[in-house]
This record gives sequence, structure tokens and C-alpha cells, in this order.
Amino acid sequence: MSQSRSASIFDARIIGPALGGAFTKLHPKVLAKNPVMFVVAVVSVLCAMLFLKDIATGADGLGFSFQIILWLWFTLLFANLAEAEGRGKAQAESLRKTRSATSAKLLSDAEGRDFRSVPGDSLKVGDVVLVEAGEIIPSDGEVMEGVASVNEAAITGESAPVIRESGGDRSAVTGGTQVLSDWIKVRISAAAGSTFIDRMIALVSAIGIAGMDRLVRFNVLAMSGRAVEAAGDVDTLLPDKTGTITLGNRQATEFRPVKGVSDRELADAAQLASLADETPEGRSIVVLAKEKYAIRARDMQSLGARFVPFTAQTRMSGVDFDGQSIRKGAVDAVLKYVELAEAAGISERPSSEKAREIQAIADEIAKTGGTPLAVVRNNQLLGVITLKDIVKGGIRERFAELRRMGIRTVKITGDNSMTAAAIAAEAGVDDFLAEATPENKLDLIRKEQAKGKLVAMCRDGTHNAPALA
Repeated sequence: MSQSRSASIFDARIIGPALGGAFTKLHPKVLAKNPVMFVVAVVSVLCAMLFLKDIATGADGLGFSFQIILWLWFTLLFANLAEAEGRGKAQAESLRKTRSATSAKLLSDAEGRDFRSVPGDSLKVGDVVLVEAGEIIPSDGEVMEGVASVNEAAITGESAPVIRESGGDRSAVTGGTQVLSDWIKVRISAAAGSTFIDRMIALVSAIGIAGMDRLVRFNVLAMSGRAVEAAGDVDTLLPDKTGTITLGNRQATEFRPVKGVSDRELADAAQLASLADETPEGRSIVVLAKEKYAIRARDMQSLGARFVPFTAQTRMSGVDFDGQSIRKGAVDAVLKYVELAEAAGISERPSSEKAREIQAIADEIAKTGGTPLAVVRNNQLLGVITLKDIVKGGIRERFAELRRMGIRTVKITGDNSMTAAAIAAEAGVDDFLAEATPENKLDLIRKEQAKGKLVAMCRDGTHNAPALA
């Protein structure tokens, strides 16, 4: 029960590091960032020097001078403490606003579509809400109807959207994530005060003046002063891939056409299919076509274009205009689209040879750690776009520095072995664990601990704190 209570600010484990941090911030380089406190510090130093001079010369009124100097230095120290406290409260308040500002479409009948808008924080366990494309899921729950593409970057750090649907192991959704396509009906499963956002508020509030101000600036939540001390004794670090080693947003890096199709022709079709795509991946395709082949975006409205949005069912998006039909999407989805067109007699000629070429290119891209997207125009396969989660600049040097400190790094990823090996080599980690499951991760940690190693896991943001606590 004691673990669930908020830590007292007078706890020695909190006050100790807090005071240490307050003294550290007296460094001139830190004070210079705050002109007011810098002036106070300069005056404090000058007064202290004059006081020492008065002591040496035996001047009168030393008691009054000492009180003034003491108050000046106390002002500096407590201002530093208040800054850390304020930062923690600000983050907690930001999360509270996110919770209260989210509106929910509460269904009067779970089987129908009639709803009324209510505040997200007023929902109760068992309520059923409708969440449509572009809307935020108001609370934790289970999908009871529908299928949708959901952006869970705020929770998992993964930039790629995931499919959430009723039944099976893909039905759980978390409050604060965003539905990107289609719609779902969600049955609320978390009571007020126990949702993901509530847990995050509790964690951030617990930081308070825990002296962890510098850590918070780097999106690190320190659960206690003891945790920070233990970090200095780490032997093995297990970093996640997405968002930690890589940027987290997949970017288009290359156009790979099939035989008989030029690079520019593929780039032009890919850009047209992406003009209405507001995802980071879609925008990067438009930019790559412009930068590499000087292909500029066109006014599609004047051409009477009809954009086809991405859906969780089709896993494709595209555009229809001027007698052309262009689609881009997951390789298997595009190949199935072409196969159905051939079966319906829409395609002009069989494309089995191009399908094999597309699949070969896709496999090659996957082996190097990329994600392939196939492009088809008028049911004719044009080629593949390479999407790659870019390794962060300087990450190789940081791992090298950890290695010099005696810390072994093991990258953990759900990618297949070939993809994991490619990114591990580029990032410069010591080892990697591919196709990782929770059981695999636990086994790895136990093996390292059995060798007498202190193990740390590293994820890419504060959203992972509850899982790692």
C-alpha cells in the first residue's frame, strides 16, 4: 500500500538530490540562461566578497550584512528548487488538460450510431463510444465493433499505425491514441483515475522537486533518487529500436521501378498517390519525388481528382483522375488488388512476372531494414517505394562511448533477424535480439542478471514509464 502513496517532498531520497541539483544550478553557465537570477548571483558574490573584506578590516555592522547575504543565497537556492517543482507540475497539468479536453461520442445504444458528446473524463466502465477517423480515443477500452488504423505513437513510440479490431489480441485500445481511418466502437474498460493518462499524471506529479529536472528535459522519468544512483552501475543496456535508435518516422528514401518503367515514371505516380496523404510517410514521398526528380505537386482539384483514403481493410490509398487510377500500399494488398483486376478482366495483360519482380524487390528492401510500398497504375505494377526508419545522427558514437564506459548494448526489436542485423550494424550496438516477445526479453534479462550484470532497459519516451516501472 505504501508504494501507491505520493512521495513526501521531505523524503530524504527526494530532498537530497533536489538540494544537490539546486547547488549545481549555481554554475555561471546555468545561471546565465536566466538573466534575473544571474544578476542576483553576481550581487550575492559581490556582497560576500565585501563581507569578507569587512571581517578582515574589523568593520562594524557585520551581523546585518551577514543576514542580507544569507537571504540572497537562499533566494538563489529556493528559486532553483521551485523551477524543478514547477516543471513537474506543468507536465502534470498538461496531461490533465489532455484528459479533460478530449470529447467522447457516447452511444445511447451500443448497436446503433446515435450519440451525444460528453467530456472524456466523465466516461464510466461499460460505456460504449464511437470513435471516427481523426478523433482521439477518449479512454482505455476494448473494440467491440469495427476495424481501424490507429496511431499509437504517444503510447508505444512506434511511428507505423496499427490495426485495431474487435475480437482476438488486437482489440485493446488506449486513451490518448488517434484513429487514422475508418471507425470503431469502444467499450470503456478503465475506471476514472486508472487510465493510462491518469497513471502518467501520477508519475509526473511524483517527480515534483525530486531533483530530476534535468532528466525530465530529456523525456526521462526517474522513479526515485535510488534509481538514478543505480543507473551509474549499469553493465548491460537494452535499447528499443523505434524512437530510441531510430527517428521513429519512416521516410521515403528510394524509388525501385520494375523492368520497363523509369525511375521518374514511378516517382511521378507515387507522388500523385500521396498528395492527399498527410502521414509523415506520405509527405516524405512527395518531397523525395520533388527533390530527386524535380516533380512538383499539381493542382488536382482542377483535374477533378478523387482521392482514395487509406483504410484498415484495403491497406492502400491513391487517386483517380483523368482516366487514371493509381494506388500505393502494402505489397501483399497491392498484389491482391491487381490479381482481382485480372480475374475481373480489367487488366490488359497478365502481370505474374512483374508480381514476382515486385516481391523480390520487397524482400530485398526488408532485408536491409526498410519497409516496401508497392505502386500500381491502371492495374499495371510500376515498382516499389522504400520507406526506412532513419537511424538517429550520432547514435553510433553514443554507443561507442557506452562501450568505452564498459556498458554492453543489446538492441531489442520485433523485426526479423535480417532487418534487425542490418540496423544493428548501422547503429553500432554490440548485439541484438530479433523477433522479440515479452518472454524473450525476460529470458535475456535473467541471463544477464545470472552473470552478475545490472541490466537497464531504454525506451524512447515518458509514455513507456508505466511499463518499465
